[in-house]
Amino acid sequence: MKVDAITEKILEDARQSAAQTLREANERSQETQRRSQAEIEKRREQAMDEARKECAGLRDRMLRMAELDERKNLLAMKRQMIDRAFEDALSKMRAMDEERARAYIKRLLLESAQGGEEIVVSPADGKLYSQAFLAEVNAELEKRGASGALTLSGEKRPMAGGFVLKRQGVEINCSYEAILRESRASLEAQVASMLFR
Repeated sequence: MKVDAITEKILEDARQSAAQTLREANERSQETQRRSQAEIEKRREQAMDEARKECAGLRDRMLRMAELDERKNLLAMKRQMIDRAFEDALSKMRAMDEERARAYIKRLLLESAQGGEEIVVSPADGKLYSQAFLAEVNAELEKRGASGALTLSGEKRPMAGGFVLKRQGVEINCSYEAILRESRASLEAQVASMLFR
């Protein structure tokens, strides 16, 4: 599956989740405004005898505080929605069928490996890296002028998918978590603009 297709799926899921969250946020916002307005009116009536000017100032301060709270709450909800979109993307990456997962992993290996590295995988993903698969990747690396000779490491690491390449004490983290973490910086603004138009 191409990164663009994954990204589009992430964005579509995020749009749907965002619509629900925005509805909930609007309901909470209206309730916050109603409560704030009720408090403002109560204080205004109590202060009316003393000074109308003081009452107006208090009302303005309360509105600003309520608006600030609303903005903080909305910002927190947006942050949660963006986090959820990336969590959903990781779940969808983990749920890829074997054929799509192998194609994606092959592309990552061809982009990241120079040849001669060990491939560290999670215990759950070892079956994706068959000898035939490694031979295919090594042959493609050799066609590209690299040495090939990728081998599956006996070491296993907990990760949600993907792999870590090891060579002479240097590691390249191509786990799904690391890929999303790296992509997040460039995608977050785009996801946010699509979620919160």
